[in-house]
Amino acid sequence: NGSCNTFSIEFMLQDEFCIFYSGDTNCFHQNLTNIHNYDYIYHEVTSSNEIPVHFSYDKLLEATKNFTKEEKGRIYLMHLEEDFDEARAIRDGFHIATNLLIE
Repeated sequence: NGSCNTFSIEFMLQDEFCIFYSGDTNCFHQNLTNIHNYDYIYHEVTSSNEIPVHFSYDKLLEATKNFTKEEKGRIYLMHLEEDFDEARAIRDGFHIATNLLIE
């Protein structure tokens, strides 16, 4: 349908770095087609193709099929289910966001 349901935010530190955080989304935001605008991209993804409010891993692979290894390496996947195949995602060139506990 051409629409994109997303709640995203961009963080920019002038002349230092830029981060894109997708929040919950069902699409690959059009700003990400020029991935070189961002140093880090945190993107939610799900292994299921059946959840319309989340972005499926299959759609991510399609959206990034022409990305280089370096470009895919800017993308950190988050909001993963317990059964998400992290090893596959890493083999495909992505990173997995990790939780940091600060005491």
